[in-house]
Amino acid sequence: MKKLEEKILELLNKYNDFPITKIKQYLPEVIGEYDFIFPMKEVENSNILLVSMVTKDFIIAFHNLFESKKISFKSCHLLVFGIECAEMYTKLPIVDPSSNIKKYKRLSWLPLLIEKVNFKEVQLPENLFKCGFLNPSDKLFNEKDQIIDTNSLGEIIDFIDSNFTKIKSINKRQLSYGIKHDVEKRIGKYVCNGDLIAAMIICGFEYEIAESNINCLFNISENSYKNAMLNS
Repeated sequence: MKKLEEKILELLNKYNDFPITKIKQYLPEVIGEYDFIFPMKEVENSNILLVSMVTKDFIIAFHNLFESKKISFKSCHLLVFGIECAEMYTKLPIVDPSSNIKKYKRLSWLPLLIEKVNFKEVQLPENLFKCGFLNPSDKLFNEKDQIIDTNSLGEIIDFIDSNFTKIKSINKRQLSYGIKHDVEKRIGKYVCNGDLIAAMIICGFEYEIAESNINCLFNISENSYKNAMLNS
C-alpha cells in the first residue's frame, strides 16, 4: 500500500499544482474531521484555515512533505477554487497572501495552491560541481562532466530526509566525502561527492568548506548519522 505522502507527490506530478481544497476530491481517503490550520512558529492556533474536514494523517503527511522541501505553497485567484469551494470557504474572511501573514482573531480562509518543489529552483553554490567544490582552473574540472542535475537527486534526498537531523553547529567529524560513501552503500548506487553536497543543501543543511577545499562539513547530528549507518 502506497504511503499518503507518495500519493500526494504523484498527484503533483500529474497536475503540477492544484488547490489544496481539492485534495478530498482526488484522495477521498483523506476526508476526516479535522481542520488543517496554517502552521506558524510559536503560535498554537493561527486561525488561518487551509482546508477543512481532513484526516490527521493527511495533515501529518503534508507537514512532512513541506518540512522536507518536497512541496510548497503559492497564492492564486479565488476563481481557481470553483463554486463548491466558494460556497464552503468564502463565507469566512479571506486572508490576503500578499501581506505579512499573522494570527487572526477569528477563523479565516487562506486560498492556496500546492505545488511540487523543482530542485532547479534551489540556489546551489556556483563553485559546486560533481566532484565537490572546484574552480574552473582545477585539474579535476571538466565542465561537461561536472554539472549537477538536481532533478536526479531524489533518492539521495529521500535518504537524507529520512535519516539525518540538523544541529546548531557544524559537525567537524564527518566530511562530505565520507558521508557520500556511506550513503551510496545504503541506497545501493554510486553517489558523487557534489551530488551528496547538493542534496544536503537542498534538505536545508548548513555547510562549511573543509581545508581540502573540495569537501565540506555539515551541521549534521552525529547520533543521527551513526544510527542511519547502523539501521539502514
